[in-house]
Amino acid sequence: MAMTFKCCFAVISLTCFAMLFGKGAPSTDTTSIADNAKKMLESRTPLVLLWANDVPSSLGDKTCLLSQYDKYHPDGYAHHIYQGTPNTALAPPGRRSSSYKAWLLLSLWRVQNQVTLKVKIMSGSFYSIAESHRFPILFANGRCLILQVPEVFQSNVKCVAWVQANTAHHIHRDCKVAFATLCPACKGTEDQPPENES
Repeated sequence: MAMTFKCCFAVISLTCFAMLFGKGAPSTDTTSIADNAKKMLESRTPLVLLWANDVPSSLGDKTCLLSQYDKYHPDGYAHHIYQGTPNTALAPPGRRSSSYKAWLLLSLWRVQNQVTLKVKIMSGSFYSIAESHRFPILFANGRCLILQVPEVFQSNVKCVAWVQANTAHHIHRDCKVAFATLCPACKGTEDQPPENES
């Protein structure tokens, strides 16, 4: 009896230790991804583009892109996407403001084992891209949303991470692990030596 207890205690201790301190693989469960993405898209807290695997030269060093829920739409979530600065990052855009960039219609789609974010540009400075695009959602946990950029864009940017503005200064360890693990552009780079090594 004592031996059985010791064995069970060891297994339980290892399991608890792994749950508390192990990094584990990011969840790819489509139900939780869809639920967490929905919470982020319908939240009044703006979303900030935190990082990408590559930074487009057109963005420069001081640009901050934000997406903010505007109102309910029968086909999804109406969002404004706009450019912020360190001083105005959390200020919603005015209708005639130069920081106002576009009005988007965002909707979630679940097909088999993939959740995608459908983005349709309704108006604004991005309106020339009139068609809608679908971005596979690689990860969502309610604070972080990682999207894969479709090949149709022919860009060096393959993945982007959006976070809630009130958590953008956090470490987001779980988001970083998911980004490195799930973004195709990051896979296979962990074994490559840094450039300054000989």
